[in-house]
Amino acid sequence: MKSNCLVSVVMPVYNGERYLAQAIESILNQTFQNFEFIVVNDGSTDKTPAILRRYDRLTVLNQENQGVAAASNNGIALTSGKYIARLDADDFSLANRLERQVDFLESNPEIGILGSSAYIIDSENRKWGIQKMPLSDAELRWMGLFKCPFIHSSVIFRRELVDKINALYDPAFAPSDDYELWIRLLKITRGMNLKSPAILYRVHSKNASTVQKSSIVTHSQEISKKAFAIYFPQAYDCFTAEGIKDIQSLLYSGTRGYRSFESSRTKIILDYLDLWDLYKKENRLSLNELNTMQRQLITKTSQMALFPPFISNAGRVTERLTRLNKNWFVIFLGSLPYAFLAFIRERLIWKRI
Repeated sequence: MKSNCLVSVVMPVYNGERYLAQAIESILNQTFQNFEFIVVNDGSTDKTPAILRRYDRLTVLNQENQGVAAASNNGIALTSGKYIARLDADDFSLANRLERQVDFLESNPEIGILGSSAYIIDSENRKWGIQKMPLSDAELRWMGLFKCPFIHSSVIFRRELVDKINALYDPAFAPSDDYELWIRLLKITRGMNLKSPAILYRVHSKNASTVQKSSIVTHSQEISKKAFAIYFPQAYDCFTAEGIKDIQSLLYSGTRGYRSFESSRTKIILDYLDLWDLYKKENRLSLNELNTMQRQLITKTSQMALFPPFISNAGRVTERLTRLNKNWFVIFLGSLPYAFLAFIRERLIWKRI
């Protein structure tokens, strides 16, 4: 372990033999080399221990299986770097990831959490497009009211934040413990995402987003409620907790889930637009932030309203969109290529895993 390193990379792994070597080597081959690499073997019963023994530069902590949250916490307890970077054992980092992220954080001391967008890949390393993420602090705080605003494997954060909140990942919220941690950390710092991908995020049959989707939805709703209580309590003066939960559920559902909201989707979308109007009123946004976030809102609202199955009373939604921006339909059309790729990815890659 390096005592004078700038970055500590922490990677928990449980039975990750298939992709582990690729993940490890993506860190070892970084253009930025002032790091320590801590891998927590969380009670693996496959070839993971043998793979880890191949590499001299790793600090390996072997433990009985405790889950990814506890494994991450135990790894972070061993860190000595100014920054902590996370990576899951089935993803991998682009070669300049750490260099780009460290340069950004060194130049922007007000930013405490930095993530990025990601290339989405399948089990055979085929790329299926880019997962875009909110860029500015204002954008990710709005998204954080409803769902996780960072891709976990892309995140690097300042070690000092851990000491300030005296807490790390909460296993009670697994597998959404990262989302819950970011909500707490954003009380004391600001966050951003790099626009261009820094990692490749793998979707396959055994990752948490596939295996534990129902738990993710349940815990995300709990964390969303906590985020509203912290950052936007005024919402509860105008909306019920159940109404906000419905908005969060629709946003999280994806196009495959729209049919289950068939009778209520119009009302939920209108509530979403009302919530945005209140958010604008209660939060100080720059003109650039307002324009950017409103375009994103128009894109998402248009998709929720106009993607099959079409909502009833679409005119009520389009009238509201026109009030936000008379060119809303042009904005919607501009989003279709990316939305089409996401639609194909959702129907094909998820079907094949």
